[in-house]
Amino acid sequence: FIDSRFTDNTAAGGGGVLKLVKGSSRFEDCMIVRNTGASGGVLSTEANAQSNIFLNCTILSNTATGGGGVGSLGNGCTPIFYNCVIADNTAAGSGGVVYAGNYNGNIHFISSVVTGNSAGKTGGVVYTAMATSNRVHNIYFVNSIVTGNSAATAGDMIYGTVNVANNRVTYVHIHNSIYDEIVFSADMPDVEEL
Repeated sequence: FIDSRFTDNTAAGGGGVLKLVKGSSRFEDCMIVRNTGASGGVLSTEANAQSNIFLNCTILSNTATGGGGVGSLGNGCTPIFYNCVIADNTAAGSGGVVYAGNYNGNIHFISSVVTGNSAGKTGGVVYTAMATSNRVHNIYFVNSIVTGNSAATAGDMIYGTVNVANNRVTYVHIHNSIYDEIVFSADMPDVEEL
């Protein structure tokens, strides 16, 4: 989708704008405002989906009645937010921007402003959990401002469940960014800050 506007869409199941079963999606120079979905205010993906790129987008005031104010991700899907404004999105559940349950993949925020997002439970920006063993993934914040996000229970920025004994690990990479708190429910993962 290039130079498009997605406004006031509603989906009873899946994402408010798109449910992706296979393949990739790309939103470029888009306004994505006030959409509502059961899982993902904008986007929901299944395990066979690949990358989802948001380039130069304004993503405002989207709502998930479950998790993922912007996106609810299936295993292996890699979202990339590049040069975006992501603000005032909400999830009634966890993940004000991204909900990544039973997830194995990477999440990227590059040269973006992420502010005012909220979760009714945990993870004002990102909620991540892994239900099975041998799952490793990375969350990247590069040249971004990630402040003023909130979660009702814990993790205004990131909340994750980690179990190092079962090789379920999240690595957080923060490069030249301003950010809020990171909370993990078990062993703290590697946090790389440059």
